[in-house]
Amino acid sequence: MATAQSLGVGYIGWSWSGNGSGVEYLDMVNGFDPNSLTSWGDRFFNGSNGIVATSKTATVYGGGDDGGDDGSTGSTAPNGYPYCVNGSASDPDGDGWGWENSRSCVVRGSAADR
Repeated sequence: MATAQSLGVGYIGWSWSGNGSGVEYLDMVNGFDPNSLTSWGDRFFNGSNGIVATSKTATVYGGGDDGGDDGSTGSTAPNGYPYCVNGSASDPDGDGWGWENSRSCVVRGSAADR
């Protein structure tokens, strides 16, 4: 998990509960009870590189600034898309949507800025 964090990539936990055949150590909870974390589940969720410490809402879901160093202004429009760093220069057709850093962006104050 520390390596994933250092590389700026996500990870996913696979097994909730009910493993057998020698891989029970992968269970995150005991007996499918979300209030009874195993040692692995506690590490996965509450460890120094766990979900609680490192997770962020994806900006496409309205999570706001993702803190990334991608050349953006570091802020997002209410619709979850990043604002265009170059403003209307990134929006050749004037509809409020631009393209920067290989992704869509919103021109601040435009019709798309909702």
